[in-house]
Amino acid sequence: MPDGRDGFLEGRRSAIVEAAERVFVRRGFDAATMQEIADEAGSSAGNIYRYFEGKEDLIRTAIEGCEGRHAGLFQVTAAGTTSPTEVLIAAGQRIWLALPAESARDEAVLNLESTLVATRVPAVAAPLAQAMRSTRMLLVRLIAHAKSAERSTRRSTPPRSRPCCSRRPAGCKR
Repeated sequence: MPDGRDGFLEGRRSAIVEAAERVFVRRGFDAATMQEIADEAGSSAGNIYRYFEGKEDLIRTAIEGCEGRHAGLFQVTAAGTTSPTEVLIAAGQRIWLALPAESARDEAVLNLESTLVATRVPAVAAPLAQAMRSTRMLLVRLIAHAKSAERSTRRSTPPRSRPCCSRRPAGCKR
């Protein structure tokens, strides 16, 4: 169990990442300076370097944080649904509701900014590619789970009998 100092250090580290995210959204990764990030975090630039090697390390950490936040949003079960489509709709609704309207734009800008940085900075490309693979795998598992639930529902549901009609076609034995 971490002691109070470890909790403080982790809290400080998180506050710096959140400040960096806000500055990256406002100014863009390339235009952002460590001093701006420090000012946003209520810290000094030198102190930030105690936690992070530089801006690339900050944006990598931000990407990993987004991956972690988004992973929980895909943990939708297929209970009570009858099709993969319903499961995907439920997942989409859960994601939509989990993202407050005021932060939706910032989240989108940060995702785009991360993607742009990854095209130029190989050290950022790897964690972004991993985050994208993780998201795709979560979707694949979600769909597979829904398909499995759909198959088991079909197997457990008895076939419907056709109602007899008043005019029986030739060969009908009812």
